[in-house]
Amino acid sequence: MISKSLVKNKKLKFLDLSNNEIGDEGCEELSKSISQNSTLESLNLSNNKLYDQSGKILLHSVTMNHTIKKIKLASNAINEKYLDDINKVTKRNMIEYLQCQENLVKSEIKSMIKDVENKDLIEKEVIEANKKEQIYSDKMEENINELQFVSKNPCNFEDIVKQKEDILLKEKQLETFINDIDLKIKSSEIKNQKEIDLKNIGLNKLIESTNSLEKRYERAQKQFTQASLNFRHGIGELEQILEKSKVKL
Repeated sequence: MISKSLVKNKKLKFLDLSNNEIGDEGCEELSKSISQNSTLESLNLSNNKLYDQSGKILLHSVTMNHTIKKIKLASNAINEKYLDDINKVTKRNMIEYLQCQENLVKSEIKSMIKDVENKDLIEKEVIEANKKEQIYSDKMEENINELQFVSKNPCNFEDIVKQKEDILLKEKQLETFINDIDLKIKSSEIKNQKEIDLKNIGLNKLIESTNSLEKRYERAQKQFTQASLNFRHGIGELEQILEKSKVKL
């Protein structure tokens, strides 16, 4: 009965059958169950009228079983040789168990280290994301301030347009002047390099001034367009509010 239960039981770890007069026949049946059990760790068979036959059978069963780490066989007539061999096998099982536990602990430590490394990496990514978010927020605030300035100072855009027109006019006048000089140089064969250098310097400065003003003009035009859209959006919302007010009245 015990033998059958031992085969089916998957939770039993400690079994005490001492002082039960099991005998060699009972030990033989028990040994068959031990070899098939995978959870039993400790077995007490003290004072059970066991002899060398039981010693041989138990040695074979314990050799097949890798979970039993301790067997008590006190007060039995089993030869010391069999007892020593059984103890060696149980010690082997104990060493294998400890090595397995050590490997599990090492694996858990590696997993913990990896989790810590991943946590550090995630923290770095979060910090980097926060920096990018702050840069984006600062840029948005700067754009909002520029739009507010343009919306409060509409004349600024008109002044820039007028300045650009004046620069273009001066540019045309200067080109005409330079063309006249070129004609005079060709007709009178003037080859004074200093005058040519002065002409180039003046033209370069004018080009730089024109490019700078064009950039300011394009930027102001974008700001003015955005401010105009915001103004129209505000007018639309105001009209909706007025319309709702009329409906309520």
